[in-house]
Amino acid sequence: MNARQKKILDMLRDQALVDIETLLAKTHVSPATIRRDLQSLEESGHIERFHGGAKLSRKNHFELSFERRAQINIKQKTYIADIAASFINSGEAVLLGAGTTTLYIARALAQQSKKVFIVTNNLIVVQEAANFPNLRLSLLGGNLDYANMESIGPTAHENLSTHVVDKVFIGVNALDPRFGALSIYEANAYLYRSMAKIARDVFIVADSSKFEAEASHVAVPIHELNHLITDPKANPRTVAQFCQQGVRVHGLGQSERNVEI
Repeated sequence: MNARQKKILDMLRDQALVDIETLLAKTHVSPATIRRDLQSLEESGHIERFHGGAKLSRKNHFELSFERRAQINIKQKTYIADIAASFINSGEAVLLGAGTTTLYIARALAQQSKKVFIVTNNLIVVQEAANFPNLRLSLLGGNLDYANMESIGPTAHENLSTHVVDKVFIGVNALDPRFGALSIYEANAYLYRSMAKIARDVFIVADSSKFEAEASHVAVPIHELNHLITDPKANPRTVAQFCQQGVRVHGLGQSERNVEI
């Protein structure tokens, strides 16, 4: 791997996906050279190419630590978290699933005066939110998934069955308008489906890179998905397909009024 390819890989680790125009501007080489670099990185398993750009390979992305993943797409996650927090009213019970975007929701709530009861299997959410008296916490027990810093397994399901919440916010690995919200891990997807069943409103929080991602397991079926919060870079065609399925899509900026139903 040459220095330029390492630079491309570092950019992807910071942003999850990058378009060709950005790569050309940052590397100052020809389109043909960039194509060769991307082909080499794809053949070595580091990235996956798509029309107009590239993204980290699934294996490469999830080898990153939770802390490192939390630093990817910070602006988008903060933007999404602020919108999510605006849907939460004082006195409500909410469920925050695992993942880095839900961590940003907890941080947004911590800066507000709303009194909120948070149920979560996200250990980092508990660690950060415990310092704020306006937030009451209930941590689901279970087996610790070290990679995602979450509790999963039969005990988590059993604990979950004792709760009913106003809203659930779930971060996922990929989005598909035919199937819904997807996870790369079967056990996690099973738990997320259970989370959706105990909430009056189901929110998926996912930045625009998740529209280009792939995963194998349904976390929330499309017919159970009420709201999707994303960012203005989300693929308009895919957004429209979610809207056609009855999903309310938020976070699109000026175009939001044209697609939200």
